[in-house]
Amino acid sequence: MQRLLQRLIHERLVAGVIIVNTIAVFLRAFPSLRDLDSKLFYVDYACTVFFVLELVAMVRLFGWRKYLSTGWNRFDLTVVALSLPMLV
Repeated sequence: MQRLLQRLIHERLVAGVIIVNTIAVFLRAFPSLRDLDSKLFYVDYACTVFFVLELVAMVRLFGWRKYLSTGWNRFDLTVVALSLPMLV
């Protein structure tokens, strides 16, 4: 289980998902691409689910105290928390 969690938080995987998510959100802003909007929505949704799972994996591996000890992780928690309404 721990090995799976470590793979989930691998920096290259996370960076790749961030890039895919950024492209999907960017493309959704163009009215001429409205026919792709539902597909791009699901890409954005899947990325948000991934980020939630990544956060859970990091907390399980390191614990809350160590996770919150770095500024980047606190920023990540804030961004993920603000993204949660999109999943509803």
